[in-house]
Amino acid sequence: MNYQEIPFYIWSEEENICKTICDLLGRREHTFCESSTDIHLNELLEKQDFFNCFVFHITELNAKLNGMINNTVKKNPFCPLILFSFNEISGDLYQKLMRRGITDILVFDKNNSQAILRENLLKSLNIKWKLFRRLERERDKIFKATIVTAHHEINQPLTVILNSIGLMKIEFERKKISLGSSAKFFDYIIKSTNRIQQILDQFKKIEDPKLQEYTKGVPMISLSEPINKSISLKKTKFQNQKSILIISNNPDDRISIKQMITNEIYQPVFVNDVYQALKSINNLLNKIHVIILDSEFSLVETEELMFEIKVHMLNIPVFLIGYSEKSDKVSRLIRDGAAGLIKKPFDKKQLEQMINSAENIVSV
Repeated sequence: MNYQEIPFYIWSEEENICKTICDLLGRREHTFCESSTDIHLNELLEKQDFFNCFVFHITELNAKLNGMINNTVKKNPFCPLILFSFNEISGDLYQKLMRRGITDILVFDKNNSQAILRENLLKSLNIKWKLFRRLERERDKIFKATIVTAHHEINQPLTVILNSIGLMKIEFERKKISLGSSAKFFDYIIKSTNRIQQILDQFKKIEDPKLQEYTKGVPMISLSEPINKSISLKKTKFQNQKSILIISNNPDDRISIKQMITNEIYQPVFVNDVYQALKSINNLLNKIHVIILDSEFSLVETEELMFEIKVHMLNIPVFLIGYSEKSDKVSRLIRDGAAGLIKKPFDKKQLEQMINSAENIVSV
């Protein structure tokens, strides 16, 4: 990832602030600065199909900025959206903005040097770049799998048509029936079928010769699978259960949380370390409702886990376990996308509120 080659869109209501932000970020090229209107932004969002960084200057959360944030997050969820401020952001506003899909909020004041500012920006860009590249690879794989599926599904009926025509001709000859005008009709069918086959062959020539390798692991469409009519539509309360993944190696914390989660809807799933958590995420992908993560794990482990959660489960809220929100590690994890902190010693009411808020946390 070359920092200077990534296109930047910097927006502010004042033109001179746009240029100041551009200088602070050390941007030399591929930077588009815009003030006052958001017309060019909407045009860019409609056409964009590449990795682009959006930087919006924030003084307050007004209607215009609100609309720009919503539009950008909706149309470019895998591109970084950075909010830039010259004043300290309150904790409540910070968390509210991060929950809406903001990649990071950069604050430049007397406490933050230009080097720290760029370091934080590069870290955020790197995370999003990995997500974007993974998306590109998956999209490429699915596209090629679709082509393979199309070939298979088109070839199948064409083969049936040609075989049917051949069998009909054999049957006509066996019974000594004159083809008459049917012969011309059969020829038209055969020519049309062969024409479709030729078009498919032409497509194959411009496709990747290793197409089959790229499609390994991608589910293929099969029209031959019988429909199982014995499946019951009646669901039990256990089928409706949602899992709460608790990642902690502290036995006291695990016991306390288990005793507090008494609702039948939620099923606690405990894992001891980050490696087990990554396996659980893949196994329970569609069932996990909330993730509770102990902030006592190393920063490297927790940041790697947060990255994987963003890749596989973009909308699943992650709550941290810890003693204080002012801890450097907790603050950094919240900046990376954690939804909040469950303070020790645990309070049942606070824990229930956190879990219940998970339904609405993405739309905040």
